Amino acid sequence: MFGRDGHDWAAIPERRTLTESIPRQALFAKLDRRAALTIVRAPNGHGKSSLIASWLRAHLASERILVWVSAPQPSSTLEDFWAVVLDRIHAAGIALPDVDDLADPFTAAAKSLNALSRPVLLVLIRPDLISEPELDDQLIDLLTLCHNLDLAVTLSGFGMFAEPYLLDTDHEVIGADELLFTTSDTAQLLEQAGVRTAEGDAEQITSLTGGLPALVRAAVAAVRDSRNSNREREIKTNTAQAIDDYVTDSVLATAERLKQHEFLLATAFGRSITVGVATMLFESQRPDTAETVHEIRSRLVTLETAGLLSRVEAEADETWELPPAIRRSILAHHTRVGIDPSQRLSFLAHNRLDNGHHASALDYAVEAQNWTLAVDIVEQHWVTMIVHNLDSVRSALQRIPAEAADKHSAVEAGRALFTMHPSKRSTAIDLLPESPAELWELGAQPSAKDALSIACVQSIMLRMAGEYGLSAETTRRLSHLSRSALENNPEAVSAQLP
Repeated sequence: MFGRDGHDWAAIPERRTLTESIPRQALFAKLDRRAALTIVRAPNGHGKSSLIASWLRAHLASERILVWVSAPQPSSTLEDFWAVVLDRIHAAGIALPDVDDLADPFTAAAKSLNALSRPVLLVLIRPDLISEPELDDQLIDLLTLCHNLDLAVTLSGFGMFAEPYLLDTDHEVIGADELLFTTSDTAQLLEQAGVRTAEGDAEQITSLTGGLPALVRAAVAAVRDSRNSNREREIKTNTAQAIDDYVTDSVLATAERLKQHEFLLATAFGRSITVGVATMLFESQRPDTAETVHEIRSRLVTLETAGLLSRVEAEADETWELPPAIRRSILAHHTRVGIDPSQRLSFLAHNRLDNGHHASALDYAVEAQNWTLAVDIVEQHWVTMIVHNLDSVRSALQRIPAEAADKHSAVEAGRALFTMHPSKRSTAIDLLPESPAELWELGAQPSAKDALSIACVQSIMLRMAGEYGLSAETTRRLSHLSRSALENNPEAVSAQLP
């Protein structure tokens, strides 16, 4: 495969899947910027090298010389790595320096690239598999020495270029979230695969897979021959099986090879995994074997480097997570082998609650379908959660069954508002008297606490639903009620007033 300039572009890996042929224009735009250093960072299955390969195929006629270096063996030394780079440089038609310089492959590579007048794009697939801290500095030195060189690297974790914004180098970063397929991408993939689709297929597959390219690809192959008799259920079943197969063949097999299989299964219950959470989950299954914080962290970093876990950058403490679809598959695996995930999830909910993480505790309680605990968390902590974690509260209220919410005023009010038809929302305001005198009288009664809880929840939820007029009217009535309640029942109602 040659470009019009006569250069051999055969170094680009052959297209293996349809996902590589989907034009990702927003990502291509980042690559088109041709920053000196482009970092594509994501766990396995996100299509990092496929993105670069498909972008290069769209630019076959280019003045740049391409040097593509595949992922190294994890056992490779730093010298082994640079020897392979030097070999790929030579294979791209770039002259090597004098024989005396070949004893140091890094120096030889730098001299070869620096001697060129034509621009070079050096693509390094997973250089972070080399566990040598000097590699970061050497790559930056290479960019400094070779002014015609651009470097693109695919990474799994933060073992390399953890803080690229601190580098004195023009750079671009493409993260895991950007690589996920949108519904539009999935629809295009279904079309290219020749799948006869019905309305909603692309949305369903994207939702079930989380948009993870490897899972979308597996799902598309699995639903290719779906019949239309009960299409939605069939797609759900086939996609779940495709995800399970991927998890068994790729995720769990990799963890087994790394001797982290038991650890991965134990920690998969965590929606987000810190060293503390991992220690708690792992040691609860191995009470006679205690590991140090360093040992647990080393396990997490090993899984991150292998592309199984991703680092959550937004958290203050070091935190990792599994892609949601893969985590769900592992929890289903636990169920199939006789382990009840709800017990571990409830255990996590209580732990998060004890540590003051109310929204996280609520998420775990709902996932465990521990409705008693979920209702208790909402009732006790809805004031603070509704300010800072409204999505968790809203999701919980929509899922808590009516019988579990029975006789819990704040929970009933929020649940009713979210499950009622929009046309009926206006009736919610009628639960409070209209006149200031009646509201003042209500505030002096024992029922003032429940009235405040219900009306506060309704006011906020109406606002979130876009019913601004009804929300404002509810708040006006609340102002009268709260002043009376504070005067007559200060100890009973103070928690509701925020």
